Amino acid sequence: MNPIYIGLTGAIARDTQLDAVVHNLANVSTHGFKGERVAFESVLLGRQGEGVERAAAGADWSAGPLVTTGRNLDLALQGEGMLAVRGAGGERYVRGGSLVINGQGELALRTGEVVLAEDGSTVQVGVGNDSHLGFTARGEVVVDGRAVGQLRLRAFAQPDRLVRDGAGLFMGGADAVPRPATPVVQGGAVEGSNTDPIRGLVEMIRLQRAFEAQVETMKQRDELTRATLDQVGEVAR
Repeated sequence: MNPIYIGLTGAIARDTQLDAVVHNLANVSTHGFKGERVAFESVLLGRQGEGVERAAAGADWSAGPLVTTGRNLDLALQGEGMLAVRGAGGERYVRGGSLVINGQGELALRTGEVVLAEDGSTVQVGVGNDSHLGFTARGEVVVDGRAVGQLRLRAFAQPDRLVRDGAGLFMGGADAVPRPATPVVQGGAVEGSNTDPIRGLVEMIRLQRAFEAQVETMKQRDELTRATLDQVGEVAR
């Protein structure tokens, strides 16, 4: 058994968890943000003894608070589902947000990704129609009372297989195949981050102390090992 190696795996685990907590706190004001979760479990590490390895990691898919804004281009999704958008890397998914109309008259995210219609095309609403636009509960985009498109809304049987691609964006893949979804679309509102800042700060302090304790333990073990080797060397002389 190597106590220093075992302690190292624990320190790495605490550091990884701390990174996730810091990332969550940095996005406490990001609309639709889903907190990151990292879990570890004890495992046997051969002749090194017992240590810890990552058991699971992924987003916390619990709903964030609904925040009413009154802004026409804001939308939140209630229930299972995500809004499909397209960027330089292809199709991505987001939990609604604060939209804009780009220079081509398309609905888009503030970060540039264009919102997709059900058929995969962009949603054309016309430049300057901010105050004339709205959304129905089923996801229709309406301009001056006329439907101009249907939002592409998708859900995943295993959302934990989605890969994070930015603060609020996710991408699918072979293990995360999208299917049509029917969440309730709430216009004039956004979903807030599901990160609890108070709980996050408490967890950050706890993990920092645990990491420091783990490192101090390794130092003490190393000093004890060195002292033992020195004593053995003295006897051998």
